[in-house]
Amino acid sequence: MASYAQSPFLQTTLQSLTQLQSLGVHGLLQSSDALVSEFRAQLQSSSQSMLPSYTNTLPSGTETGTAVALDLGGSTLRVAIVRLGKPADLHRTGKESLEGRLAVLERRRSWGVSDSVKKLPAREFFDWIAERIADILKTAGTYEGRSMSLGVTWSFPVEPTSVCSGKVQKMGKGYEQWLSIAGTDLKSHFDAAFRRKGLSLSVGALMNDTEATLLSHAYTNPETRISLIWGTGINAAVHLPLEFISQRKLGQRPNEWTSATKAVVINTEVSMFGASIFPISEADSILDSNSAHPGFQPLEQLTSGRYLGEIFRLVMLSAARQGELFRGHVPEAMEVVFSFDTASMNAIERGDDALTLKTLKEKYRFRYAPSSQDMAGLRDVARALSARAATYVAVTLFSLYRLQRDTAQPEYSPALPTILGDTTPTVAIAYCGAVAEKHHTALVRCQEALDMLVRFEQTTFPRRKLVLEGAEDSGLLGAAVGAILHRGMPIITPKL
Repeated sequence: MASYAQSPFLQTTLQSLTQLQSLGVHGLLQSSDALVSEFRAQLQSSSQSMLPSYTNTLPSGTETGTAVALDLGGSTLRVAIVRLGKPADLHRTGKESLEGRLAVLERRRSWGVSDSVKKLPAREFFDWIAERIADILKTAGTYEGRSMSLGVTWSFPVEPTSVCSGKVQKMGKGYEQWLSIAGTDLKSHFDAAFRRKGLSLSVGALMNDTEATLLSHAYTNPETRISLIWGTGINAAVHLPLEFISQRKLGQRPNEWTSATKAVVINTEVSMFGASIFPISEADSILDSNSAHPGFQPLEQLTSGRYLGEIFRLVMLSAARQGELFRGHVPEAMEVVFSFDTASMNAIERGDDALTLKTLKEKYRFRYAPSSQDMAGLRDVARALSARAATYVAVTLFSLYRLQRDTAQPEYSPALPTILGDTTPTVAIAYCGAVAEKHHTALVRCQEALDMLVRFEQTTFPRRKLVLEGAEDSGLLGAAVGAILHRGMPIITPKL
């Protein structure tokens, strides 16, 4: 680490970025206590977080069948025909297991969603999707004309009304279709387009990306109980007992569903948690105050790929203004918000002076070349930011595990430990997203912090290892698993 005797701002910043870690494991456990309390409270009242889905069972890994899967994101539509094979004689974790248990993605294609497509009227937009699916089925040949179920991973807000339906809400990311169909049933728009295009398809499962990640990995590893999306944003899903969710949160659900449900998958919207729990720096405060909705997503601003590079820029900008970097000169482009991305921050974190200098010059024009001391200081800031993010994510995941574990004890209901898989020695946490997959230290640091929390927690419960496991192609695979898992179940959709 560089010397900061002449750099009081950078020294103070680094101290604030490492404040929680400096308290040791007991500080992390205290933060976890606070998060668990907040999770419990939001399970009772919040309309924005800890949202119960209609998925009331996780796959056992023995399901078989074929389904069409669709994954719509901000700029890409992906479609595949997925065949779940018979259980393979393999230990059910990792890539080897994935290939053995999910026989194949028999056909898979992706299309960019252009601005012109995003502006199509709703009817034409769903017809465009149906035509893409028709191309896949025609290419496959053997499936053309067959009645099939479609699983949909919809990476936009939707208010679920059954396992396969939900009310359309604001889509964002340039999509305009929602303006004319907000509040209507998403499934009905898909199914109508399929009829117009002569496809024997019907939506059999509708979910968001966290639910898809949980289902896809639970199929390959039945010890999976939590999923994590850690990329541009952050979110998580967890499997919890139904009896700990307030009736107000559940709303009016069919008696047939309620009577058959012991536990349910929860979309935590965990990005909204952490305010007043996780320490923040001056740069974090500036970022939040300049955001469109201050205080709305504290954890996301502290941990996600969208914001880490911006926090780094704010630290760099303030240090330069105070004469602690670049001999006090501030490049004009450094004043531009979000002009420094998280991938570039990661390059600085992992690089030597040559790579650091190359990365900085790709972004900004400097009057004076950054000195070795400048670059050493920036590497320390980058490492502190990524280490803090990994620690905060680990505390969050550990807290979700505690929530699931503590509500699954026999004193609440004798059957719940078995229902929730609380008898296994390991809990798998399925992950996907660019930060988890591409940042060179994030995942390792997060796993190390999880191991430490498990080891030092004072508890009478058996210690279970929490293991982060990658969930490949989770948007498509989870959608297909959902469609096949719910196949044959009675679907009761309330009137909208």
